[in-house]
Amino acid sequence: MDGTGKAYVASWNDGQLIAVDLQSGEKKTIAGGLVHASGVALDRNGKAYVGQSDGTTLYEVGLTDGAKRVVTGPPGANTARVELDGAGRAYVTDPSGGRLYEVGLADGAQRVVASGLGHPFGVALDGGNGQIYVSNQEGQLWRLSQRAARALGGVGKVVA
Repeated sequence: MDGTGKAYVASWNDGQLIAVDLQSGEKKTIAGGLVHASGVALDRNGKAYVGQSDGTTLYEVGLTDGAKRVVTGPPGANTARVELDGAGRAYVTDPSGGRLYEVGLADGAQRVVASGLGHPFGVALDGGNGQIYVSNQEGQLWRLSQRAARALGGVGKVVA
């Protein structure tokens, strides 16, 4: 939801980001070529971040012009679901590896925030309470502290 009555949906089959006007029901394709598009998160600057359920790409898409760029993807991991923290970082779930990654939106730097999460699919941030919630295919809900998840020195590169 963008606050103006539009919802944004990723079409896995068609590789598209679609805007749906909730009042009229009108659908508009914002961008195509988003292979195995998955979760969508919106920022406050008119951009959507779209994960990839069967691949490692995190896309940034301009909502007004459909311009896209590849932010990054953890090596060998999926970026199925995406959540933004409002401070230039995305959190993405990797169902195949059981991990939660933090990705810097400006430079694509990434690091593992948590592992051993089963097959995580959902992610949500509760910034007011400093919590990250991750749900998995096994029916578990994990609660992680954002403060504890912060690495000293900021985001680093995943090397293994």
